[in-house]
Amino acid sequence: MSEYKQVIGGSIEDAEKKFPWLKEAVFSSAVIDIAGKYLIWEGGTWKSGLWEYGIWEDGRWKGGTWEGGIWKSGTWEDGLWKNGIWERGTWGNGIWKDGIWEYGTWECGTWENGIWERGTWEGGKACLIRCKWKVSIDKDKIIIGCESMTVKEWDEFFASDKVIETQRDTEAFNLIHRAYKIARYSVELDM
Repeated sequence: MSEYKQVIGGSIEDAEKKFPWLKEAVFSSAVIDIAGKYLIWEGGTWKSGLWEYGIWEDGRWKGGTWEGGIWKSGTWEDGLWKNGIWERGTWGNGIWKDGIWEYGTWECGTWENGIWERGTWEGGKACLIRCKWKVSIDKDKIIIGCESMTVKEWDEFFASDKVIETQRDTEAFNLIHRAYKIARYSVELDM
């Protein structure tokens, strides 16, 4: 069940009529402004549900799916970010599919695609290049698909004749190897 602390520009019924996706969401102590075209979230805690295009001024995001909109400030604890603009705040964990990151602190999570303008990257996985499998880095490990190894372990694998799933001497394998080399270079830069 959701709890509204304050609805600016109307009633709870007005809010849920204008933004029907609020009915399916779970949140507490919500302070929202519905006077304009878009929902403005001024404070409170979002626990789960689908956020469909609005402006997030401040608050805590515990989980759910962000479809689009502008995130101005606050703390993101976990969830799926599909698209939108992140202006500032702290990203704790979750999956970032696409969008524009203008500024803020990224603590952990998976970055798949998007534009990183500036901010502080403290940890997590970043997808570097697409091939048959997603290739990402998590601290000193390189992850290809669901296989996670150190640079030394991947070097030994690529120098061997072993096959994990993709046959060697194929275009798909060559793309994976090329993506690994980019990831390895990135890890070596951080050493």
